[in-house]
Amino acid sequence: MSEKSSAIITVSSKGQIAIPKEFRVAAGLEAGSKVLIEYHKKHHTLSLSPVQQSMQSIFGIGKQDKKQQNNISDDDAISSLVEKEDNRTKQS
Repeated sequence: MSEKSSAIITVSSKGQIAIPKEFRVAAGLEAGSKVLIEYHKKHHTLSLSPVQQSMQSIFGIGKQDKKQQNNISDDDAISSLVEKEDNRTKQS
């Protein structure tokens, strides 16, 4: 893709546009990617910019409340769940 590229696209009846594949690939956009759209009144132009999000903000991990933090290992957590399930099925 050259330094500056352009394409003519059509706005759907719902106000949606499809970004051509070569632009999506060049910008690193995938399904679900966030894009910032800006309108420049002086020049009557629109610009699109990919929004970079951290993995933590995407999955809502962020900082946890100390009450929610758990220092148990994955193996211990799985063992605990298996044990609880075994006890539950034995009671049935």
